[in-house]
Amino acid sequence: MKIQHVLLLTLSLSLIPFASAVSQRETINFETDPPQDINVPFRMFKTHNMWTYLLLDTRDGRLWQVSFTVSEDGIRCKLPINNSPLVDESGRRIGRFTLYRTENIWTFLLLDQYNGDIWQCQFSLEDKRFLLPIPDLTQQIKELFDTLSLLPDKERLELLDPNTPEHKKAELIEKLKKLKESGRSADSTTRLPSKK
Repeated sequence: MKIQHVLLLTLSLSLIPFASAVSQRETINFETDPPQDINVPFRMFKTHNMWTYLLLDTRDGRLWQVSFTVSEDGIRCKLPINNSPLVDESGRRIGRFTLYRTENIWTFLLLDQYNGDIWQCQFSLEDKRFLLPIPDLTQQIKELFDTLSLLPDKERLELLDPNTPEHKKAELIEKLKKLKESGRSADSTTRLPSKK
């Protein structure tokens, strides 16, 4: 019994440095990304690349990659990722936009905190910087169904049927494009209501 207590005590004491190291590591990770005032026009966001930060105009979503170096022959620069405001002048508000880091070291998500729009922000050491909108799939599906409703039921089902030959699907898609461009339904000669 005494030997068991000694072994248990020895095992417990040997785990203390490991638990302490894990705790310190988590604290260090947290401390390297200091909190910032969110009510300012510009904010810097730390990336996983130690030489690169992202500079965000929180009012309109403009975004730059900021790189620095400690060597004399290194490159220090501010490169545009997105030079175009994502909102008009009347929509600019301090703190409207913010960035979220992802697990991919080169990718952040840009969020419009007022309307929920999201963009994928890609930065790079090469010339592969861009900002792409992440579309609302619900809206895309609705538009697809609205477009498909231009076809009569029989043709709509043919288009969606996996057994329909490809050449027939191609014909239906062409017909659908023409109907969409004209704003008319295949079932009628009246104009469809316009979207507002």
